[in-house]
Amino acid sequence: MDESGPESVEGSAVFNPEGWYETPDTTEIKYTYAGGVVMTCRQKLNTKNPDQGTEFIGDKGSLFVYRGGIIANPKELLKGVELPKIISSQANISHVSNFFDCVKSRKTPAADISIGHRSATVCHLGNIAVRTKKKITWDPQTETIVGDAEASKWLTKAYRKPWSLG
Repeated sequence: MDESGPESVEGSAVFNPEGWYETPDTTEIKYTYAGGVVMTCRQKLNTKNPDQGTEFIGDKGSLFVYRGGIIANPKELLKGVELPKIISSQANISHVSNFFDCVKSRKTPAADISIGHRSATVCHLGNIAVRTKKKITWDPQTETIVGDAEASKWLTKAYRKPWSLG
């Protein structure tokens, strides 16, 4: 499994002022990786644009990823990159079809479990940083939050009996 991941995560969010839901309307999360690579992930509620997504901003430009595709700024960022031909309404169907095809063929799916695990981990760490309002120090090899027992509690939850993880 790929043992990469951010070494620190910090972020902020704006929630619905009337508390209608617990998902933030906007977030800005900064992920710092080994060697000083920084990825800034911004999400913004945009009621005028149904193609909401996530913008990744780096030193050389930005990528806006949404159900309908990817928009690169500058466009040259995607030069030589093969992207799947998925239309927004087909995105989930394509993933499910690929999964079933791979169950039958025993091939590795487009979104392999290790990719899913690392992608979900980054999202969870951003959520922990936003909700605790703290900078999180993360050890990607041991998959632990370093030096913060309170923030570490967000990594798991109590399981209902008789279920356990162990």
